[in-house]
Amino acid sequence: MPKDDAGRGVEHRSTLRVLTILRLLARHEGGMTLSELGREVGAPKSSIYPIIHTMADQGFVELDEASARYSIGLKSYLVGMSYDSGGRAMRVVTDAMRSVVDACNETCQLGVLEDGRALYVAKVDSTEAISLKSDVGKSLPLYCTAIGKALVSEMPLDEVRKLVGDRFERITKTTITSFDQLARQLEQVRESGIAHDGGEITEEVDCLAVPIKVRGEVVYGMSVSVPSFRFTREKEQMVREILMDTRDRLERTLS
Repeated sequence: MPKDDAGRGVEHRSTLRVLTILRLLARHEGGMTLSELGREVGAPKSSIYPIIHTMADQGFVELDEASARYSIGLKSYLVGMSYDSGGRAMRVVTDAMRSVVDACNETCQLGVLEDGRALYVAKVDSTEAISLKSDVGKSLPLYCTAIGKALVSEMPLDEVRKLVGDRFERITKTTITSFDQLARQLEQVRESGIAHDGGEITEEVDCLAVPIKVRGEVVYGMSVSVPSFRFTREKEQMVREILMDTRDRLERTLS
C-alpha cells in the first residue's frame, strides 16, 4: 500500500469502492440497486454510477434491467473460481472431464455463458486420429451448440430470446434457423437432461451436452463431441450415460 509522509498506509478511494461493491454484491444474492449500493458504500449515486457502469461493461457485475438491481457477474465468478482453494473447482471439473474421455475416448469440452454466447473454458482431447479439434477461449452461438443449449435449458424462453436475438445464421445444412425450433429443442433438453447438436456448428460432428448446476444454478455446460461416422446408437447411449453420471457427481461435489 502507498504511504504518506508519516509512513501511514494510504487507501485509493475508487479502488476501495470497487472492492466494497464486490463484497456487498457477494452478500446479497438478490442483487442491489444503485441507491442501495450508494447508501452502503457511503457515497452519492453520481459517484457510484461510473464505477458500477464500468464494472458491468466489463462483465464483473450484471444488471437486471427489469428490477434495476446489480449482482455479481461472470468475470467475478471466474476470478473467484480460479482462487477457490487453489483452483479446486476447476481441478475437480477437469479431473471429471479426463474421466469422461478415458471412458469414451472422445473430446470433452466445458463452456460457460458469457455475452450471450457459449464461451469454451476447458477441454480434454481424444486420442483418436480423427476427432474434434477446438480451442479454449473461443465463443460460439448458443442456439446451434449443445453446450449453448444446455446452458440456457432452464431459462424462461423470453430470457433465452433476449440472449439469442432474432437472427439465426445457417452455419451448416442442419443448423436450426428459428426460435421455435430452439424452443422445441430446449423442451427436449429439460425432459431428457441432454442437449444435442447434430452437426449444426461443425459438419459431420455430433455433440451431446449436460447442464451442470452449482448451488442450484446452471453454471457450466459439459459436452462430448463425436465424429458422425462413430456416433452409433451404442456410442450415443454410452456418452449419454457417462455425461449424466458425471453431472450428478459434479453437482454433489460443487454444491
